Amino acid sequence: MRKVILLFCAIISFALSAWAEETTEVFIDFHKTGHEESSTKVNRSLVHIPTLEVVYDSETKTIKITSPESQDANVYIYDSNGAVVGYANSLNTTIQLPSAGSYTIYVEGSGWYGIGYIN
Repeated sequence: MRKVILLFCAIISFALSAWAEETTEVFIDFHKTGHEESSTKVNRSLVHIPTLEVVYDSETKTIKITSPESQDANVYIYDSNGAVVGYANSLNTTIQLPSAGSYTIYVEGSGWYGIGYIN
C-alpha cells in the first residue's frame, strides 16, 4: 500500500510540474546615480528605490515588471547586440520579447537605476 501511495504522489507531482508555467524571477541589481564627481567629501542624499518584481516567462517570451509603488521610471530591454528591443515608461508593465535569447533589463528612475540579465 505504501508503494502505491508513493507512486500516486510521484505521478501527481510530475503532472503538476509539467502543467506549471515556465517563469523565472529576474534579479535586479540597483545603483544610486548622482554625485559622481570625485571629492573627499561624503555626499549623502535620500533616494527611494522602489520594490520591483521582474518575472520572465520563457513560454510566452514576456517580461512582467510590477511594483506596489507608483514611481516614474523607464524600462529598457536590450538584446545581446545592444539594440533596444523593448521600452516602457512605467514600472507596472509587460514587455513582449521578439525571440528567446539573452537580454539585459535596464530600469532607470530619479536618482537610481537597476540592471538585470536574462540568459
